[in-house]
Amino acid sequence: FEKSLELKIERVYHYASLQLAEDSTNNEYLARVGQVQNLLTKIGEASAFVVPEILAIDDETFAEFIANPALGEWRIKLHKIRRMKPHVLSEPEERLLALGSVALSGYDDAFSQLTDVDMKFGVLTDETGRETPLTQSSFSSFLVKRDHQLRKRASTQNFRITSTRLPHRWPTRSRPMFSARARGIIRRRSKPHYFLTMSRSQFTTD
Repeated sequence: FEKSLELKIERVYHYASLQLAEDSTNNEYLARVGQVQNLLTKIGEASAFVVPEILAIDDETFAEFIANPALGEWRIKLHKIRRMKPHVLSEPEERLLALGSVALSGYDDAFSQLTDVDMKFGVLTDETGRETPLTQSSFSSFLVKRDHQLRKRASTQNFRITSTRLPHRWPTRSRPMFSARARGIIRRRSKPHYFLTMSRSQFTTD
């Protein structure tokens, strides 16, 4: 059930997000992405009980389940779930995280709309003499150019415009940071630095 649901949601989400990538000013495309995000939140809320229940299974019983050929295609995913046991919260807490996913994505969404649609970053002349608009999409391509001075101009121009037109320390990536801190995956050492609390064993390959 989960696999078929993930495949359907993935197709819908990619369709909506790729349309939005074509034209970030299109309100209809924005609405579609918002609908998918709300749907993902509802799915996350409804399935919040799954991981805590899997983690509640004792090791001996879990080993018996894993040995069953019927769970063969889920073996890696189940092992990954168990690996994160120290950082999985209770069912009510997981449900709260799922409910807050859309709200916590607001900063990232606003940042994307500002930098992709509203803000203008000027143009750059590449090594062939062609003028190309500097955008969030073209910025990464400028950074891999062989011309060092062109890479420097792209980086400097992007930073200068972003830093002067956006509030200092715009809280991007707020949702993953909040989730990681809530789960105890990272902890604040000294503002704004964090350190990873996961052990090396949690990164082993199955």
